[in-house]
Amino acid sequence: MKLDRGKTFVDGHGLVKDIHVTEFQTAIDELLRKARANDSESVIDAAKLVVVSVRRITHDAKVPRSDGQDSARQRAKLRGEVSSATNSLITTSMNYASGAGTYPLSLLHAAASRLAGAIADFLRLVKVQTTPAEDLEDDDGTAPNTVLLPSTRGLRRVHTHRP
Repeated sequence: MKLDRGKTFVDGHGLVKDIHVTEFQTAIDELLRKARANDSESVIDAAKLVVVSVRRITHDAKVPRSDGQDSARQRAKLRGEVSSATNSLITTSMNYASGAGTYPLSLLHAAASRLAGAIADFLRLVKVQTTPAEDLEDDDGTAPNTVLLPSTRGLRRVHTHRP
């Protein structure tokens, strides 16, 4: 990951796992997709996934940095901004879901944009660590090259080996 301004987010001593950043990006995209589909119940569920992904990011960054590159005060300030933006997204998602089509989608987009900006500022400070391929594992405990294929009795795992 790199900003256009040349400021790098990735650092070997970064505190936040890259997979948690990817989960956040995916959760935001999914929230906005479901909002466009106008499915109220799905919007609330998608907002919950965004909150979980934000918690993972902020939890990763609770470990103090040994290299002194950031101050605890800066980190606390940015964590507060992330918290405020997350609360705004939750409120906006609930209003959108209960609005029955009367709540503007642009307000949900604005809340998501504010949260994404707060997360970007936070990540710029605490940095992102790249997860080694051997450490990657799906939430269900399978290897990253596992593909779920349909069978006659549900889903079965098929391991693929890619060079």
